[in-house]
Amino acid sequence: MAASLRNRFLHAIYRFDPWHMTGTYYARPYKAHAVAMIDSLKPETVVEIGVGLGDIMGRVACTRGVGIDLDPNVIKAAAWLMPRNIHLQSADFAQPGDLVAVLSAEGINDIDALVLINWIHMINFTQISASISAIRKAMPVRHIIIDAIKPGIKGYRHHHSEADISTLGEIVRSVEADEVRTLHLVRVGAA
Repeated sequence: MAASLRNRFLHAIYRFDPWHMTGTYYARPYKAHAVAMIDSLKPETVVEIGVGLGDIMGRVACTRGVGIDLDPNVIKAAAWLMPRNIHLQSADFAQPGDLVAVLSAEGINDIDALVLINWIHMINFTQISASISAIRKAMPVRHIIIDAIKPGIKGYRHHHSEADISTLGEIVRSVEADEVRTLHLVRVGAA
């Protein structure tokens, strides 16, 4: 309840997508599963694309992190909520050159965990693969944490399959995160 009220207050100031007001950490069980999956890696560097208000990134135990979101207004709001070791930037996943430039400007030259959760169902897998490939060409990525909407769930544009996700690397763990999605931990080989 308190997080929802806080998010409403931030929304009144920054005018980000209203979804963030109710999609809090405690209202979305998949977020706790994602934090546990990321922390199991004991990562030094974590990059979350689609960070929103930072419900996942703000709870991950890492030395340094970068949260990226398409919406500059949600980034401004999230800045009030993040620990100091997490830096926030606005960039478009569909423009991988911009993503790489942002990461380079933040001093990121390798990524232990690249997190893509709760938005990739809005774009086709060809774009996902191309953007991840561009990031991997610029810097090593050891793991990807990515979600997939379960088959038959209505209201989602794309339902990426386990076969799609396995093209990114070896799926080493999958977790039924809620009634809608499965989280996959993918170990990535050399680019």
